[in-house]
Amino acid sequence: MLFIRAGIISLFFVLNFSSTNYTAKVNAVREKSIAFSPNLKAINNYDLQYFIEIMDKDMQSLEGYNKYSDDFMDCFRPLDVYGYWENKGEEDYYIILNKAVYLMEEKVEYFTESLLTNENFIQQTLPKYHIKKVDAKKYHIDCGSFAPAFDYSLAYFQAPFTDKKMQPVIEYIKKQNPELGIPQILTLQHNYNFGKVLFQKTSKMSVAVYAYYPYHEDKTLVLNYTLNYVHNLPPKLVGGYKVIMEEIVDGMRNLVLQTRKVCKQLG
Repeated sequence: MLFIRAGIISLFFVLNFSSTNYTAKVNAVREKSIAFSPNLKAINNYDLQYFIEIMDKDMQSLEGYNKYSDDFMDCFRPLDVYGYWENKGEEDYYIILNKAVYLMEEKVEYFTESLLTNENFIQQTLPKYHIKKVDAKKYHIDCGSFAPAFDYSLAYFQAPFTDKKMQPVIEYIKKQNPELGIPQILTLQHNYNFGKVLFQKTSKMSVAVYAYYPYHEDKTLVLNYTLNYVHNLPPKLVGGYKVIMEEIVDGMRNLVLQTRKVCKQLG
């Protein structure tokens, strides 16, 4: 699962679930800190909790929504699994960092490697785009005229996690979300080779990490972090960074909604 336009648990609580139709709509609830905890009322209502921050090339918040010092590096560097930042040389990037938490109706065992890496499943969750599998767990996506095409790889991990490159990610997730414990499944999506739009560079790369936790006895809590390094943002004349921010939130909402629908149809 991916968020396109940016360059774009064991929780054992005795609570009643909402009767909300979880495939009908997704309300998005914005949080002020990336270390937010799941809001059980929102989660049980099948809402989407999220945090988003866009930093300029001097690592200053474009909104002034959050105030960071040098510790902002700790918020995104563990997600840079492929070492882009340390090898960026003279390049500078806008940094887009977001976190999302939402509920799926299926058990965590439903989300197998064969399902999540299946080309047809991915295509159904992203019906507006064209997905082509080019190699084992490698894909190309065409997003249309005004969004960049790109390549991506998708890796799947199950607990216990022994892959060394994932250890910093696991520690990062545990530190920010201690109440969730250890996820049962992790996927790592690496988006790269972004094309140009109107002859302008778009994104350098993005990394999306999805953690899947058992929730109650028969549902799954999904935790997602996405890190984007972006060359250019839209000009202020057409809305600037706010356009990107709105598109990311809409993309998250639509992806969750569509994935819920597809999973329900597949049974």
